[in-house]
Amino acid sequence: MAKENNNRRLNQRMQHFLVLQYLLEHSDENHYVKIKNLLAYLKDCCDVCVECRSIYKDVREINIAKIMLEEGIDHQEAEALLEEDPDRATIKFKKKNGYYVASRSIDPSDARLLVEALHTARFVTERDTQYIADSVGRLLSKHQREQIKHDAFAVSREKTDNAKLFDNVDLIHSAMAEYKEGKPHAPEKIRFKYLKCTIQNPTQRVERRRGSDYVVSPHAIMINEGNYYLLGIDDKSKRLLTYRIDRMNKVKLTGEAREGNDLTQNLKEYLDTYSKRVFSMYTGRRELVRIRFTNDLLDSIVDRFGNYASYLTEDSRHFTVSVSVEISPMFFGWLCGFGNKAKLLSPAPVIEELEKHLSKIQGLYQR
Repeated sequence: MAKENNNRRLNQRMQHFLVLQYLLEHSDENHYVKIKNLLAYLKDCCDVCVECRSIYKDVREINIAKIMLEEGIDHQEAEALLEEDPDRATIKFKKKNGYYVASRSIDPSDARLLVEALHTARFVTERDTQYIADSVGRLLSKHQREQIKHDAFAVSREKTDNAKLFDNVDLIHSAMAEYKEGKPHAPEKIRFKYLKCTIQNPTQRVERRRGSDYVVSPHAIMINEGNYYLLGIDDKSKRLLTYRIDRMNKVKLTGEAREGNDLTQNLKEYLDTYSKRVFSMYTGRRELVRIRFTNDLLDSIVDRFGNYASYLTEDSRHFTVSVSVEISPMFFGWLCGFGNKAKLLSPAPVIEELEKHLSKIQGLYQR
């Protein structure tokens, strides 16, 4: 009996919190909770018997507390602010309907965007996608949560099976950190095994370089076309290369000082243009090229290069683009995808490479 009384008193002290949590879970702009339902919940589930006026007081105190936290003001000031502007209330009341949560820490449309992005991201495993989506969903009402789950289902796509991807990301960030536990830290190299598929079993990956380690100076992590990439300097070639993080295994810190800091001093500017210069993460040598396109392709080309390129009108049917890109087979493939609506105009050495590229492909089909 004494234990039951103690529990009842504890629940009564938590009454504000219980009311808030119930409303957060069961109400939103389109779904309301009547006072009788709140009273029934408190009595049946929490062993707390109260009157209607107690609910009025709870809701008012919750609204005042929220304003106090948001504005950094005391109770009296928050109360005056709520009187002056009732729309500041987190929990509102609608006659004949009941109470509902009018504002949350995340807007349902923003939550939907986050969850849909999770479902389309290849680098997040199915299990992690569900876990994070559920965490986001707990910030919404159960009605909003179910709707977002339904909407996100339509955009699901193939996922990585590397359950340690986020552990790898954490280790890479640790290697790049300039401070650890409040103390200066010199960014360091990492080592890892890099995996690839085999024709014998495409679903099972094996280690590249016959199991030898890759040693890389990490400089940035990027997301491109639904995949996580590490941008780093390879110890062997001393080139700045990209690595799929979901294909990295047994990532370890080396304690050796990172190389190439001089190459990435202007890293933000470099990364801002990287995805425009590089095609499908295939790196190559950087060249300034000039390409002629038909006018109907302008939107597509601007989507690709933005204000990173220079655009000029050539005649009534064509425009030209001057832009720095990384020359690679993927760049040639992208260019050829426009057929006779695009022509590479300069420089001559890159035109020769394109001609050789096309000649090799043509050779595959000669009889």
